[in-house]
Amino acid sequence: MNIKRAFLAAIAVLMMPAYAMAQNTFPTNIEFTNGIGTGTATATLTCNSGVPLQQSFVISEIVDVVFVVAGMTPLSECSISLTNIDGYAILAESNGIDTGSSCLFVDVGEVDDLNLCEFIAAPLPFVYRVDKVWPVGDLNEVSQLATFSWACSNVSVDPGPIFVNLSDSRVLNGAGNFSITLFANPNTGSTCVTTESAFDSAVESDQGCQTPTHFVIGDTLKGCTITNSVFFEGIPTLSQYGLAIMALLMLGVGFVGFRRFV
Repeated sequence: MNIKRAFLAAIAVLMMPAYAMAQNTFPTNIEFTNGIGTGTATATLTCNSGVPLQQSFVISEIVDVVFVVAGMTPLSECSISLTNIDGYAILAESNGIDTGSSCLFVDVGEVDDLNLCEFIAAPLPFVYRVDKVWPVGDLNEVSQLATFSWACSNVSVDPGPIFVNLSDSRVLNGAGNFSITLFANPNTGSTCVTTESAFDSAVESDQGCQTPTHFVIGDTLKGCTITNSVFFEGIPTLSQYGLAIMALLMLGVGFVGFRRFV
C-alpha cells in the first residue's frame, strides 16, 4: 500500500509542471463612448472547467485584465460579464464578434486559443420633462398660450464624448408637457432649467422650473411643474344707489349750468 501511495505521489509531482503550463488566457478590456476615462466596472469570468471556475477583477479604460484558467478540459465554455456599471448599455465582442451584453467562448480547451473579450459601454439617455398646469375653472377669457425657454448645461446629444450647453424654446397652448432627451456628463453631471413667458398679461406663473434639475449617469426621467394662475385687476364700479346719486348730481349740475348760461 505504501509503495502504491509513493507511486501516485511521484506521478502527481511529475505532472505539476505540465499542469502549470496548461493555461488558457482571456484578455479583457472596456471602452466608454462618453470618454469617462476613469470609469470602472467589475468583470467576472465563469467557466465550466479549469481552476478557478470563477474569478472577478475591476477594469477600466486604463486598467485591463488577463484572466488565467489552468487545467481546462477540451470543449469547455466560458463567459465574461460586467457588473457595477449602472446607467450604461453594454455591447460585448468575443474575438471581434458581437455576442450581446457578455462575452462568450465555446470549445475552449486548446492552450493558446484566442479568447479576447472587449466591452463597449454607451451611456443611457435621460429625459427632462416639463409639465404645465392651469387652474380649474373657465379660462375662455384669457389666452393660454405660453413660451417655455429651456436650457441644459454640460449635455450631449449622443453617447459620444462632446458636451455642450444647449437651449431652445417651446410653445404650449393650455395644459400639457414637453420633454427633452439628452446624455449627462459623466464627470460633473448636467442641469436643466426652464422659464415661462405667458402671452396674456392676466396670467401669472410660479416659475416652478427655474430651480435647476440635476442629472447624473443612471438617471432616467426627472422634471418639474409650472403652475399658472389668472389675475384680473378689478375696475371700481358704483352700486345702484351710487348710480342714482351720480345721476341726481349730474342733473343738478346741468340745471345750474343751464340757468346760468342761458
